[in-house]
Amino acid sequence: MDIEQNKVPFDHNVDSGETAVPVLEVKIIEARNLKNTDLTGKSDPYCKLSLLCHTGGEVFTRKFGETSVIKNDLNPTWN
Repeated sequence: MDIEQNKVPFDHNVDSGETAVPVLEVKIIEARNLKNTDLTGKSDPYCKLSLLCHTGGEVFTRKFGETSVIKNDLNPTWN
C-alpha cells in the first residue's frame, strides 16, 4: 500500500449543520540516522502507519499501511 495516497475521510459536523468530510493526508518522506539492526550490511527499513482512535469511550488502533522497503540504507527516502 502506498501510504502517500491513502486518504482517510471522517465525519465532522460544522456549524452550518452540514456534514463536512475532512481528509487526513500523510506523506512519509524520510528517516535519518537509523540504528543498524542487521548483522551483515545495513538495515532494510520501512515505515508502518497507524492511528490511535478515540470513539465513544473506546480507544483502538487502526492500521493504514506501510511504505516500501529500502534495502541497505540507514537514511532512507521515500518518493
